[in-house]
Amino acid sequence: MIPSRPRYHVTAPTNWLNDPNAPLYWDGEYHLYYQHNPDAPVWGLMRWGHAVSTDLVHWTDRGIAMRPTPGGPDAGGCFSGNARIVDGQPVVFYTGVTGTGYPHRQVQLRAVADGSLDRLRLEPATPVVPAATPEQGTRHQRDPFLVRYADRWIMVLGTGLRTDEPGGRGAIVAYESTDTFEWTYRGVVYSKAGGGPGLDTGPVWECPVLVQVDGAWVLIVSAQLPLKAGVLCPYALWFVGDFDGERFTPTSTGRMDAGDVFYAPTVTEGVPDGRTLLFGWLQDDRSWVAEGFAGALSLPRELSVVDGRLLMRPAAEVAELFGSPIVDADAITVAPGVPRLLADGVPATYRLRFEVGSGTTHAGAVLGRDANGAEVWVGVSGGRLVAGAVGPDGLVERHGVDLAGGDTTVTVHVDHSIVEVFATTAVLTFRVHPDIDSTDGVRLVAEDVTTTFRRVAFAVAAL
Repeated sequence: MIPSRPRYHVTAPTNWLNDPNAPLYWDGEYHLYYQHNPDAPVWGLMRWGHAVSTDLVHWTDRGIAMRPTPGGPDAGGCFSGNARIVDGQPVVFYTGVTGTGYPHRQVQLRAVADGSLDRLRLEPATPVVPAATPEQGTRHQRDPFLVRYADRWIMVLGTGLRTDEPGGRGAIVAYESTDTFEWTYRGVVYSKAGGGPGLDTGPVWECPVLVQVDGAWVLIVSAQLPLKAGVLCPYALWFVGDFDGERFTPTSTGRMDAGDVFYAPTVTEGVPDGRTLLFGWLQDDRSWVAEGFAGALSLPRELSVVDGRLLMRPAAEVAELFGSPIVDADAITVAPGVPRLLADGVPATYRLRFEVGSGTTHAGAVLGRDANGAEVWVGVSGGRLVAGAVGPDGLVERHGVDLAGGDTTVTVHVDHSIVEVFATTAVLTFRVHPDIDSTDGVRLVAEDVTTTFRRVAFAVAAL
């Protein structure tokens, strides 16, 4: 079966896409770069692709914006980075690699854009931050993110410390500059031992983001966890806390997304209304990456901090994707074992919103069927946001996360193989390969007790 390309999530025109890079708003347009291998639907020699939008929902791909420089400091690939407005102009900072195998030699580079931002060129042609030295005690240093603090720039880089701790120790290090050309090493901003009970933060961090949201400092990192069954198991983490220009001190932490595909998120520079907008990479199941494209980017997410917790919701502009609701009801009552059909014969490009009572057990929606014919289910179960398949004996949970404060409001975005699920206090994203089949219906279901679904709205994307 050939998988359908997602319709309203950004993908590369062909072949491989991974980390979003350097999203920024400039001269009336949103620019979104991404890691790209145009040669094959697998990771390879990294370039930067480039997509542009005026409304955050309709994107035009503008081709490759940056390529490795033969014989240069990025000859082995243009790795991840970010953009900042410096002296009134967009400037990109990224990691260039040379050599083969792992680890690559990794340096930090500075690039400027042409007028359309379609082409990025090194300025200067040599690294602004050299490769890490053994004395710094780090495994690598990559994926620069710049923070303006007082009268200086601070560049944070992801790394892992060389340590004998059994779970390793992920870390963020910093350099500082007044002009973005000359940089001085300032040491470890924050580190945390991996392994152990609870949330494993892993031995190596990458793609750091350090940003103020609602008056709080937020550190976002992507943790590379040890191999499980031969597969790298990464996920993204948030820390809310304080930053004094030298060190970050967390007060709370959590996973960015409770699913198994969201990674390497980064935030947008220069948004005119001051919102903090974030994009992440949605990974593909490797068994389905040989059909001409692999990887997608998440919907833009607005960040907020409430009671020390990082929250996310789809950017307000995403609503413009959807036409008039097929269903728009204040209350729909569903009895156990008697599903309520919302729509059938619909494409797998839709949005569903509903709210259930806080004491509900196993209530939610069947979104369609997977490749094996099993019904794909999303809902609320015992104070948790859960997703899975409906088997012969009921729901088989594949993903789940605890909800806070009686949160039972759910918004589901389906785009062929992509399912992004937003509650107020948690997000859960997963893939259904090769595609969700919704032709025989989207249904509300209640497994244990009669449930009243409030504020039900179902709409198909107007593409």
